[in-house]
Amino acid sequence: MICLIAMKKKIKISLIWIILIIATLLRLINLGAESIWIDEATSLYHAQESFMGNIKWVASDTNLPLYNIFLWQWIRLFGISEIAIRSLSVIFGIMSVFMIYLLGKRLFSKKIGILSAIFLSISSAHLYYSQEARSYSLFIFLSLLSTYFFYNYLTEKKGRLFYVITTILMIYTHIFSVFVILIQNL
Repeated sequence: MICLIAMKKKIKISLIWIILIIATLLRLINLGAESIWIDEATSLYHAQESFMGNIKWVASDTNLPLYNIFLWQWIRLFGISEIAIRSLSVIFGIMSVFMIYLLGKRLFSKKIGILSAIFLSISSAHLYYSQEARSYSLFIFLSLLSTYFFYNYLTEKKGRLFYVITTILMIYTHIFSVFVILIQNL
């Protein structure tokens, strides 16, 4: 009996790794095939400025700074090719797939977590935004992370600091954060 339980656990762990590998491959396919479009070019242009120049631009624009700060550092490490600048969003997209697994498992069951991860990993909208050098995949990741810590805080009265930190990071990523916070508190 113990052997069967251990085997089921190994299968579920292996399954999430397979899902993450598939999610990674799907996000890497044709990553550099399209040219950089205007919004990505704007992000890239400002990410090449000095750190303070980037912050000043963000202060006068409707975009929020967190993704641009990450991109500012990312291009210094990996360059400015289409693949290099979009790979930052790929990483956040993959982490979102894992995070939705954890959230689904926490809220419902491992089976729901796995199904959620499968659906997000093959979602055409999520694939698209995971391949774009913009803040959307970071926003999705931080929304899932914030919701995870929010639920932990509600149920176990633990993790309040993590909830506050991830929510602040989410707020500094996208204006739609107000809707996530509103839904969490409803």
